[in-house]
Amino acid sequence: MRTFKVLLITAVLSAMLVTLAIGAFAMQKYTALCDLLTLSEPEDYPPLPEGFSPTGYADCPDGRLILGRYGKAARLYLYKDDGELTYITLYDEEEMPLGGRLGGLAVFDKYIYVGCDGDILVYYYEDIECFDERVIYYDKIKAYTVATSLSISGDFLYVGGYHPSEGCDGCATHLTSPAGDEGTSLITSFRLTTERGKGAVRYIIPTPVSAISVGSSLRGLAVDGKDVYISRSDGKLFSSLEHHTLDTKRRSTVTVTDGERQHKIPLLFLDSSTEKKRINMPPMQRDVYIYGEKLYVLAESPSVGGAYSRQLEGEKIYSFELDALQK
Repeated sequence: MRTFKVLLITAVLSAMLVTLAIGAFAMQKYTALCDLLTLSEPEDYPPLPEGFSPTGYADCPDGRLILGRYGKAARLYLYKDDGELTYITLYDEEEMPLGGRLGGLAVFDKYIYVGCDGDILVYYYEDIECFDERVIYYDKIKAYTVATSLSISGDFLYVGGYHPSEGCDGCATHLTSPAGDEGTSLITSFRLTTERGKGAVRYIIPTPVSAISVGSSLRGLAVDGKDVYISRSDGKLFSSLEHHTLDTKRRSTVTVTDGERQHKIPLLFLDSSTEKKRINMPPMQRDVYIYGEKLYVLAESPSVGGAYSRQLEGEKIYSFELDALQK
């Protein structure tokens, strides 16, 4: 009889613990939903075809550019301000459909920058305007990470990506750090320069000038002067948007290897004590970018009735006032 009572009490306690765990998980999802609905202004995605998986997003003079895959094809859609939707298919230098892992997208003056595996691919914006059937990039620059997100601020292109502990072309074999950042995420910065004789265009100097250690699970990146906005996501349960500044007292170095040449660049760190805002987000985030006075996040949207479930309304664009994030 005593054994039965012990077993009964154990079963009841176990059930209570499971209930509490489920409640905590549900509350976490509810908190994420509340954060999202109270701090952001959601808008619908442009009417992209079913099956298209976006990876990068950027505003441009004619509207919005959306990078992603449709089946095996790498496509760049232009959603014009008048509602017209057109696209081009991206090809490599051998005139084959562009393969690899697509990442971020950035537009500056006459150039479009596309992250793909360990490279930054450079396209002419005027080629995109023509919207030919296929467009081949005219230059390829090593990104030194798997370039998942791109951001331009001032005279620099910032590339956020995963830094593999073992090889990808242009990644860990060319970028080493004594701080043990291999296997996590880094932001590398490239200086932009004005080409003479071709008008006011911006081009990349192909060697990073600094790197920033950002920990793990980096998904999106947006830089605005001294402010760094990053999103983290495991694609399943965990996702957040964070606002940081840089730690001015902590610094290390990164060794950049290019062929037989080596040189060191500064390795900077986020100042955790200055984290000003952390916003819970839905699990699936695509990209983060700044346009005007707002920060935009591409993510799947939880339905109001599905706060305690994985129900989603579909992909949305959420915008946050920079002033609100910086308070």
